[in-house]
Amino acid sequence: MIDLAPPPLWLPPRPAVIRSAYDLHPPKMAMLPGIAPILVGAAPPAAPVDVAVTQALTIHPVETQTVTWSGVAFGAAAANRYVFLAVPYYTLGTAGASISAGTIGGVTATIVASPGRGGSATGGFSIGVAIVYALVPTGTSGTVTLTLATNTTFRPRICVYRVVNLQSTTPVQLLSANNVDATAPLSRSVSATKDGFTMMVCSVYGNSTTRTLSGLTQDYTVSPVASMQFIGGSLENTSSGTVTGTVTGGTTGNWCVAMVSFR
Repeated sequence: MIDLAPPPLWLPPRPAVIRSAYDLHPPKMAMLPGIAPILVGAAPPAAPVDVAVTQALTIHPVETQTVTWSGVAFGAAAANRYVFLAVPYYTLGTAGASISAGTIGGVTATIVASPGRGGSATGGFSIGVAIVYALVPTGTSGTVTLTLATNTTFRPRICVYRVVNLQSTTPVQLLSANNVDATAPLSRSVSATKDGFTMMVCSVYGNSTTRTLSGLTQDYTVSPVASMQFIGGSLENTSSGTVTGTVTGGTTGNWCVAMVSFR
């Protein structure tokens, strides 16, 4: 009798298991009662812009082509801190001139707008305004310089704003006018985006120096010389739409105005 080894055990091949990509790598999701699932790690919505006036200075005491302030308050330092300046001013003589350059805390400033208006209607002076900014992440104070484009002396005032969480330095809308003869009230409007901010700055020569600003928070007003007034303000935009600034008081006036909104 011949003993034979048993045949090898044979098993049928296992069928392939097909899995979806989500079976293999399910997305990381968070679930909250009554709320649709959201992807964990998704970028949070952009924070609203935060705007604060850190210093509203009186008019510069010296008439010159380049003016300098030392020890200007910038507020708390932050990597995304922009320092904005609202700059109403007047120049000697009747030739209008614009601000052409500036520095903020040693950083070269960007001139958003600087309409300058001349004319004998301003009693031997010309008026102008400017909106200026720079990204200044360090230091709580510093030096500010501003230079007029032509060899003309001027006396500006600056209102200083600390701005953080700004999403873009490109204006949503910018309006500037250097030759507006209008009766009061004077209104200007710009389109605004939620969580951004709006600024308005005016120089006016007329029959009143007690005008008031509405539609934005009035941040400053001063009468640098007889019959002239600098006035302006800002607003954190809580919704998208139109922001209107209105200056009321007096009757006719010779105006120089800039208004801008950012997000």
